Amino acid sequence: MNRDLYSNCGFFQAIQPQTASATVTGADVDLRGYDGAVFVLTAGRLSYVSTTSYWALRIQHTDPSALGAGPSDYADVLMADVIGPNGTSLTSGIVQKLITDVVANGSLLGSAIYKVGYRGNKRYARMILELVGNASNVIIAGVAHLGLPGEWAVNERFDIN
Repeated sequence: MNRDLYSNCGFFQAIQPQTASATVTGADVDLRGYDGAVFVLTAGRLSYVSTTSYWALRIQHTDPSALGAGPSDYADVLMADVIGPNGTSLTSGIVQKLITDVVANGSLLGSAIYKVGYRGNKRYARMILELVGNASNVIIAGVAHLGLPGEWAVNERFDIN
């Protein structure tokens, strides 16, 4: 059995590691050449403030501009275009409220992983971590895992980077 996913996946930094104190807009991820995408957000040191103050994870998508150079205006994805985390639409493109886990687990969430599968048909997608209310700062990083490539192998087996 061949368990090599390394050669069959593309990995892109969607949100640089940082301590966020305001809304963070992630990088443009070009999905061209892939038929699958999963966005993964890691978050740590999130404190409970109130049910009206939280961090919201959004996924947005778009096509190339009219000239074909880079992405055009982004729009929030519909819940039909994502898989997970809870299967129900929240509001305005929000696919996960980070505060939900904090309330369930007490006043402090040490760390958590949030993952959202994208199945829309747009060329570009990005993550946004939106500050709603006056939630505490949060340590975050985001990665896009792209799979089901049209041409295999994506990564060279013996690269040293």
